[in-house]
Amino acid sequence: MKNTFLITALFALLISACSSSNSSAPVKETPQVTKTVAIATKVVIPATRTAAPISPSETLAPTTTSTPSVTLFPTVTFRENVVCRQGPDKNYYRVVSLNSGQSSQVQGRNEDGEWLNILTNTPNKSFTCWIPLSSVEKFGEVKDLMVLIASPLPIGPNRVSATKGACGVNKHGTVVLEWSPQASGTGYIVYRNGKNIANVYDSIYIDHDTPGSATPYNYDYLIQAFNSVGVSKVTASIRVTLCD
Repeated sequence: MKNTFLITALFALLISACSSSNSSAPVKETPQVTKTVAIATKVVIPATRTAAPISPSETLAPTTTSTPSVTLFPTVTFRENVVCRQGPDKNYYRVVSLNSGQSSQVQGRNEDGEWLNILTNTPNKSFTCWIPLSSVEKFGEVKDLMVLIASPLPIGPNRVSATKGACGVNKHGTVVLEWSPQASGTGYIVYRNGKNIANVYDSIYIDHDTPGSATPYNYDYLIQAFNSVGVSKVTASIRVTLCD
């Protein structure tokens, strides 16, 4: 009897458990989905130009630089009649006269490029002398020529005085001139009223040949040094008034 009661209780419990299982079925959880939005970013990559590889058989041509040709001793043609001198200045002595249309070979130039040293041929000899750049047709760049140095001109005296002969001192017309000596000159040229009256080799000159005048008369004297190539640019002058 007791066993029958236990079996009946167990059977009741089993039915209760099954009923409970059918009425409360477990709920299946749905996982939460998170939506992710991707934002596309445009990236610009600069194009890189890649040089084509050089073939082993390909040889690169060397780069050449154009160099202007320079003639060391160019030939020039005279555009006018011109005097060729011993140096690059009009105070140098004349050497020879050249005619328009003639040609000559240039040997060089002076420092500022205003004069050209040219080779001149004569039946007896060849020599060089100087002409102004302005006297020749255009021939190229003067600065490309060699710079040549000519023998220097003498330095002229910087003062002159009349120690005798002024009006009221000596009425016989004799004038004594003295000036500052210069070592660079060979001698001196004395001018009276623009006329060359003497070449002397000392720093004094006595002028005995002044024309007489019934009234006071002015004499303008000028002293200029000279040497073997020309005359000085610097001169000294004085005015002397004589009475009859």
